[in-house]
Amino acid sequence: MDEPALGGDAQAWFDELYRPEVRRAPQSYYREVRDTHPVIRTPSIARGEHGGAGGDDDGSDKTMIWVAKRSDIDSGLRCPEVYSSRLSEPVLMLPTGVDPPDHVKYRRILDPLFAPRNMNKLEEPITQYANELIDAFIERGECDYITEFAIPLPCNVFLRLVGLPLDELGDWLRLKDALMRGSGETAMLAFAEVDERFEALVIERRRDPRDDVLSQLLSLELEGEALSHDELLAIFRLLLVAGLDTVTASLACFYSFLSRNPEHRRRLVNEPTIIPAAVEELMRYESPVPYLPRVVTKAAELGGCPINAGEDVVFMLGSGNTDELFYDRPDLVDFDRPSVRHLSFGGGIHRCLGSHLARIELRVSLREWHRRIPDYHIPDDVELDFLPLVPLAPRQLDHLPLVFDQVAG
Repeated sequence: MDEPALGGDAQAWFDELYRPEVRRAPQSYYREVRDTHPVIRTPSIARGEHGGAGGDDDGSDKTMIWVAKRSDIDSGLRCPEVYSSRLSEPVLMLPTGVDPPDHVKYRRILDPLFAPRNMNKLEEPITQYANELIDAFIERGECDYITEFAIPLPCNVFLRLVGLPLDELGDWLRLKDALMRGSGETAMLAFAEVDERFEALVIERRRDPRDDVLSQLLSLELEGEALSHDELLAIFRLLLVAGLDTVTASLACFYSFLSRNPEHRRRLVNEPTIIPAAVEELMRYESPVPYLPRVVTKAAELGGCPINAGEDVVFMLGSGNTDELFYDRPDLVDFDRPSVRHLSFGGGIHRCLGSHLARIELRVSLREWHRRIPDYHIPDDVELDFLPLVPLAPRQLDHLPLVFDQVAG
């Protein structure tokens, strides 16, 4: 096959990513991409362009390769020696920013911190806090789901787990937003502030260890040696971005769908035992983290197209999650689907470190919300506006107004 083309057609395809209707419901767009441009070369996304982040700020003519079919995505994610996680980012995050064998070493010491047996202990306090949040607005009969539930629930859990002061949430959210969606300069200033704050936290924890993840990180050893300050900082950066962003985005996607699909909502109310399956199916269909970037280390071929060493590749996880060659009726949300096997927590060696905690938070949310607020909808005059594309960032809403037709108290 010829090299994936860059031209007017590719530019038009690329621009489609920024249309509000595509950002709201990208599934039909993914299908068209798989049918017409399963592998395509487009302009690179520079920081600040279209309101997004990622890529370079040098005004160069760099390009990106986008990969849409599930089979090609799976092939790429299973070959970290070709499609590397060592992106051309100015600041390292661990363990996602390294490849084997280094990646395996870091995962071996970090996985136990987020193992199911540890995360399952958090279900009761998460349940309690979810109900406290609901108590604050249930009698009003309305809320902004994002600011009053989707942000505070996982963020409170993250701050307590890591050991950060709860009254500093606003500062950490500001820094997270700057890291994920700010311009190059804004992001670098945010990284510098995160580093400075981390320095102070490390000094405090070494003086006064606590029962939190930050204290546990300081006690970890890699091959008999204590982690360096730079390694600890790189791990903290990743925990910060993932802990304050991904579950919030997933909840936004879930409830934007459920508020518009009462038949699915009723099943969660009447059959709460299907909630774990519903979480997996909504993760598949909505794909809160739709794109995963990699950099090519050596000339390769993917989907029959040649790809050059040094090029950036974006695996379209959202498209892979709705590929009709992999799923039966992928454009339907089916809580009884026998096998989901989605890519929303990544694939290959780089599966999400916090997936066990994320699943607990999502299950608790669906269970407690629908136990107490079984019927809700978006006001008729509201049109949801998902934020513009950023290759490393999830799909996100700033606001999701909901009105409750009935509540269970």
